[in-house]
Amino acid sequence: MKAQEDSRPALCWTFVSTGARLCQILGYHREAVISRDPPKLAEAKRHVFWMLYMIDKTLSLNLGHTSNFPSHDIDVHMYSPSENPKVAPWNRVMISFAEFSKLQGRLYDELYSVRARREQADVRARTIEELVSCFYGWHADFKQVMSNPSPKPRYRLTLAKLDTEGAQCRSDLDLIIGSSDFNFYSVLTILFGAQTSPAAAIRISSQRYEVARLSLECHVRNWTRLSPNDISKCGIYSDW
Repeated sequence: MKAQEDSRPALCWTFVSTGARLCQILGYHREAVISRDPPKLAEAKRHVFWMLYMIDKTLSLNLGHTSNFPSHDIDVHMYSPSENPKVAPWNRVMISFAEFSKLQGRLYDELYSVRARREQADVRARTIEELVSCFYGWHADFKQVMSNPSPKPRYRLTLAKLDTEGAQCRSDLDLIIGSSDFNFYSVLTILFGAQTSPAAAIRISSQRYEVARLSLECHVRNWTRLSPNDISKCGIYSDW
């Protein structure tokens, strides 16, 4: 995370790759292994695993590297939100973004990996359509959790309205939540970019143009809310 904060993604990737190998050696990716531990220790290991997973999937997509966490070989459960009201809102947000990271992993594997690039155009088109539906489904559920006291989400762990009142470092958490639209539309530009064949790389589809515009609008709106003198908040936003 320090490497990430220092804007050194290649170094961050090196550390995350090492962490991933250790997770696999120690069995953190297998529920049968983790479940043998005392509950508190098992939850701590799940926290470590899913945080590394989330960073890995984001870097994998943006750097164009194959993920260190093959989805077909993972069955460890997600950790449960803490009962501590200072920590629970953070847990719920991170759980939602772990679900988002799973979709980012699918985006790379199914559209940008070497194997995926060899698929026929009609197969890729169906994959794009399905992933667009999944991403917008995640986005709707995330918004529902943020605003609706009785949501009916698609994702298992976003179960109730998120109240950041009383959360530790609440302003930082609100900043991360507030930047979610920027992240969402940025990833969609990558998804819609997969519509373009290498032979027509200079072509930008209307869908990709629209989500890129929305991403930029979200960024401008987020950035204008920040005080240029608040280096800490600007750093958190830039890192996220």
